[in-house]
Amino acid sequence: MTPKEPYSAAVPDAHPFWQAASSPGERLGHLFFRLRGWTPLPILLFLFWQARPTTASLLWGTAFIVLGEWGRLSAAAFSGRATRTAFLNAPRLITEGPFARVRNPIYLSNLVMYGGTVLQANVAPLVLPATLVYFAVQYYFIVLVEEKFLQQQFGSLYQAYCHGVPAWQPRISRGKGKDEVYRLSWKETLRAERSSILQAALVAGIMLLLKLWR
Repeated sequence: MTPKEPYSAAVPDAHPFWQAASSPGERLGHLFFRLRGWTPLPILLFLFWQARPTTASLLWGTAFIVLGEWGRLSAAAFSGRATRTAFLNAPRLITEGPFARVRNPIYLSNLVMYGGTVLQANVAPLVLPATLVYFAVQYYFIVLVEEKFLQQQFGSLYQAYCHGVPAWQPRISRGKGKDEVYRLSWKETLRAERSSILQAALVAGIMLLLKLWR
């Protein structure tokens, strides 16, 4: 949609929590989807407890966080606030921008940001892969229910999209997406990503304070 028609329009097909969950894996997917804003807290608390940040670790970590946030911004320009709802919904199938290269650009960007936060903290080396696995497992189950929902919503259109675009490994070519049709303005994109940007800035600020304190 154009900037004059915000993407956060009425969503008649939103699916409430637990609806249509027919297996334990799907129930986990719905649970993780519902709690995805809270599941980073245990990792963050652990990192704040163990953090021994240095100037180098802060710089490297911040670079990855900026890269990840750029990925989120690029995706949010096409998805708007639809990815921040508490329920599964899809007013339309998003295939433009980063979604033309990979089906889950926001989750990939999140992994980059979480990795950057671990680097900022300068903790034991095993914490980085453990953190990535922690979130990757959640995203696996979330994507499981998201893909089932999208298949039900869009049928053969979604099948064709999956056939041409990988789930996790971005392709170099992005095909023939019509980026200008649905792209939000950067002002609207920043508004949609405001909470993510503020959270990243808050975490970085705490890491800087820990460096000065410890």
